[in-house]
Parts: sequence; C-alpha cells; structure tokens
Amino acid sequence: MTKLNYMQEYNVIGLMSGTSLDGTDIAYCHFVFDDRRWKYDIIDAVTIEYPDNWKSRLTNSMDT
Repeated sequence: MTKLNYMQEYNVIGLMSGTSLDGTDIAYCHFVFDDRRWKYDIIDAVTIEYPDNWKSRLTNSMDT
C-alpha cells in the first residue's frame, strides 16, 4: 500500500463578516496535523470596522 504524501502543516488567513455588520474579522492561523489530530494557533487577529456609509449600504442591500 502506498502512503499518501500530503501537507500536514498550513498557515491560513481567514475572513468573515457576521450578521452584526460591525466589520470584517481577519485571523492568521497556523494548523498542524500531529498525533492523528489537528492543532492550531491563532497568530494574529483583528476586526476592521465598517464605516457608517458601508454599514448603511450593507443593511439596506436587500432593498435595492
């Protein structure tokens, strides 16, 4: 049987915006597959707030 060669370590940037419309959340994380399970560290994270005009546009986007 051939052993699959695949990456077991990742650096990842994740982005999300929730329903609160407070801003975009950005996280830089490091994932490692070790001892048959995934482990992770959050290296850095920040929320970039939406300006008022964007918050209004997003809130009313379903009306246009």
